[in-house]
Amino acid sequence: MLKLKPEEINVGSLIRKTEENFTLVECFNPETNTCPLIGHCGLERVLGEALFAYINVLDQYTLADVTPGYRIQALDHTQDN
Repeated sequence: MLKLKPEEINVGSLIRKTEENFTLVECFNPETNTCPLIGHCGLERVLGEALFAYINVLDQYTLADVTPGYRIQALDHTQDN
């Protein structure tokens, strides 16, 4: 069981807490980067922006927003009282 209601769980926060690694490409990790294009490629910046945009979009939604039928079930329970 969840400790919070689905409408209280932010999808972006959930993803950040459950994903171990957001290293989309090798150059995101300076400790293990062996890419020969380092310093000559703009892909790291572009993919960094894309990752930031991805997380920002997820931050706009709760678990209730992305769970099919949740809102209908919640409405049914409130009508029972």
